Amino acid sequence: VADDEGFHIYLVKSPAPAKEIYRQTEKLQVKAMSADERFLLVRSSRGNDWYRPELWVMDLSGQILARISEVQGVSGVWADAGAWAPKAGDYRIIVLHEATGFAQPAIWYPFEDRLEFKSVDLLGEFGQTAAQFGGVTWDRRGEKLLLRRSFNGRSDLHRMDLATGAIESLQPGDGSILNLDNDDENRAVGVWAGNHAYAQRFCENDRLPNDPFKPSRPLHRWHFRRIAGVPCFVAGESRSDGPNWTFFYVYGMPGHHIFDGYDPGVVSLLDHGIQVVSVNTRGCSGFGRAWREGSRGKFGAIEITDVERVRAQLITEGTVDARRTIIGGHSYGGYMTLLAMGKQPSLWAMGVAGAPVGDYAHAYLEASPLIIAVNRGMFGGSVHTHEEAYRKISPLTYVDQVVAPIHISAGKADLLCPPQQILNFVDALRARGGTCELEWFKGGHGPADQEASVAWQTGRLDFVLRHCHAHDRAESQL
Repeated sequence: VADDEGFHIYLVKSPAPAKEIYRQTEKLQVKAMSADERFLLVRSSRGNDWYRPELWVMDLSGQILARISEVQGVSGVWADAGAWAPKAGDYRIIVLHEATGFAQPAIWYPFEDRLEFKSVDLLGEFGQTAAQFGGVTWDRRGEKLLLRRSFNGRSDLHRMDLATGAIESLQPGDGSILNLDNDDENRAVGVWAGNHAYAQRFCENDRLPNDPFKPSRPLHRWHFRRIAGVPCFVAGESRSDGPNWTFFYVYGMPGHHIFDGYDPGVVSLLDHGIQVVSVNTRGCSGFGRAWREGSRGKFGAIEITDVERVRAQLITEGTVDARRTIIGGHSYGGYMTLLAMGKQPSLWAMGVAGAPVGDYAHAYLEASPLIIAVNRGMFGGSVHTHEEAYRKISPLTYVDQVVAPIHISAGKADLLCPPQQILNFVDALRARGGTCELEWFKGGHGPADQEASVAWQTGRLDFVLRHCHAHDRAESQL
């Protein structure tokens, strides 16, 4: 539980009331409970460094019995929810370390102070540190590991026999593994999706049939490439028979990256002839430790610089029209969009920001305790002690320089990027004569249901098409 005083762990044994067993001011997460329910696996952002956490094993009285904070001298150790071995009395834990520079699995024996490395001769990361998709998990017998590998924005699935070290490939890397588990027969099951096909369930090597998916138009495949050294997906083609618009879909924060999967927002842009370049700037997970930590101490500036480099390279190649580029993204990508519109006003014909941060200082005051802890880790302290650091990277600081139209969509119940700080940015921009269309959707950090999601996607698309057409008409009259 997080509140204004910090982070707390409570033990609940019904019908007795909840009992606090541990607290600290720094970010704290209970990741899992051992199979016999005797011990907890806890992740702590030691020294407020959420980039390089440590893991604890704690008993139900709150006593820390074992901890691990580094592997081979490299700090930072992670674990997914399914880290404990599945059988009672078996206290092995799957951990992820970055001794090689990429997330790799090892088995931690916390009560023996021992770590057993698992050599996997495949490029990429097994488990995205801090990401929403689990990367490594046990089979139901505790004899094998399921390994979800992330490589170049796509993921595949493998299984390791712990007795022999043999690795069996189960699912190819032609999209992304979104969910992963073992069924009652100990078979690997989950959900897969790709840019060229809707989500499908899978079992072992097979993809299972589902309701027929019949897109109204052929789907465009995404092509991975590094542009100016930045990992990107490019979808659609440069047009020679009319205006050539390009939408730069951006993200740049640890815990996530833009991965290959069916994305209705991207599909709708492609359907209307708009090329899409998805940009995973420095700061994203999924491409190794150095890339993820590349924005440390330079938040905001380094990410939009990467986007600028990608844009410049594609203009040089002749596939992007410099007068017809759009920047957009959601959450941290929405923040990057607003920042770029003020700091790079000559580059962008419009911006499309979903659930963004527009006023970083006020966002700190409104945000949930979890986000406040993340911000303290990013900036070295609170907005009260590091006011200039927050001001320097806030889009509100550069609102006077915005010249192009902006569309902002957000949820009124959003605790991650709260509403008032968005209104502060919108009001400031409009007071200066800027064009900003603001749409509130039902929900928090994203739409709450299908109806709200359709309205959200439609509103953004309508904004883009209207302003593309207006831009083209104005230019044709010159």
